[in-house]
Amino acid sequence: MKNHIVTYILAVGISLALSFHSAQAGLIVTDGGFETDAAVSDSFTSWYDEAGAAYVSFTWASTQIDATSQVLAFGPGVSYVYQSLGTKAAGEDILSVALDAFERGSVVRGFATLEIDVYAGDFPGAANGTDIDANLTSLDTLTVTSSSLGFTTPSGDDQESVLGHDAGTLDISGVATGTEIWLRLYNDDATTAGGNPTAVYVDNVSVTPIPIPEPTTAVLLLSGLLGLTVLRRKR
Repeated sequence: MKNHIVTYILAVGISLALSFHSAQAGLIVTDGGFETDAAVSDSFTSWYDEAGAAYVSFTWASTQIDATSQVLAFGPGVSYVYQSLGTKAAGEDILSVALDAFERGSVVRGFATLEIDVYAGDFPGAANGTDIDANLTSLDTLTVTSSSLGFTTPSGDDQESVLGHDAGTLDISGVATGTEIWLRLYNDDATTAGGNPTAVYVDNVSVTPIPIPEPTTAVLLLSGLLGLTVLRRKR
């Protein structure tokens, strides 16, 4: 009976240790689907943007995705949007980034290079027309290109799409707990071989914090596992 009680206590301890960090996860993209504002809008409720830049949220009339879904379109011209993801919780050291991406053909709009940057710190001056990159230093960057998406650059107005693309991870391990974290999407305004302007079409942008157990948590887990192993051997 005593062994059963000890086993139960150890199991509960391990369960608590495993759930400790996941319960604290708080970094999240707000309106990553760009659905909050009216279609064909060049300003966003949940994102700060480059005032007067060539970007828009509009309904993507495509048979490849939900035709009622709005997407973010970075047209010709350097442009960006950014937002606060919230404050970093303990264990939120790596951010996994996913998104949907689309291309409308090399003649109309080939896919440009999308840069995804993460920043940390207070930025009271956040506003439309004020670039966070000029005020805070990027901690890590991801690059999404036509080739990384597997696009074949269709001709004419043919369309390609990738849903749930794993863009990679952003490292914020050097940032103290409680620090505000920011995400920025940026179109570098590349051009296609024929000189035709390129664009970036993205939707459903999301981040998922990947918890890294702190040393004390790791020790607790290891101790619990060792305890369970010893009890099993005694039986």
